[in-house]
Amino acid sequence: MVSMTCYVLALQCFFANRVKESNTWYVLTPSPWCICTRKLISEMYSMSPRSGQLMSDEQVIERFKQGKEWGLLTSIDLHDCDPKKIRSKEVITQFSIDLCKHIDMKRFGEPVVVRFGADPRVQGYSLAQLIETSLISGHFAEDTNRAFIDVFSCKEYPPKKVSEYCAKYFGAKGVEYSVSFRT
Repeated sequence: MVSMTCYVLALQCFFANRVKESNTWYVLTPSPWCICTRKLISEMYSMSPRSGQLMSDEQVIERFKQGKEWGLLTSIDLHDCDPKKIRSKEVITQFSIDLCKHIDMKRFGEPVVVRFGADPRVQGYSLAQLIETSLISGHFAEDTNRAFIDVFSCKEYPPKKVSEYCAKYFGAKGVEYSVSFRT
């Protein structure tokens, strides 16, 4: 059970973007991943274009290799995608295979691509691709021609290049991405 103090710290984190006690939790954007224990919120660093300048791919990889990070998460939002591509199970399946090759990740099994959604706002394909170092997932919203892709791995990769690759693959006219180091 989470104490009231911990609950207050989590709220401060979410709304004020950081909490400082004996350790610092760096969060540059409000994050739904606020994980709190009875003592202290663990350190997490998250960045997006809305919070300021992103680190370069080289800076991200260097920080990751320093050994304090357990995982790297890149969340990619694609806008105005090619409608034919995001509505094609075959294209999405091949994308998963091609992306893994592009970032040198070893796939664990075949991609799972399923179309569902009773509400037209969320209707579309969803993707899950296990990789030896974690997971690639995505949802392709047909109503708005948008795609939401997450790449999470305990092996380093270049987040900006990955987001650009995804945008090109789906013919997106706009792309935003955020990066989180998981500790």
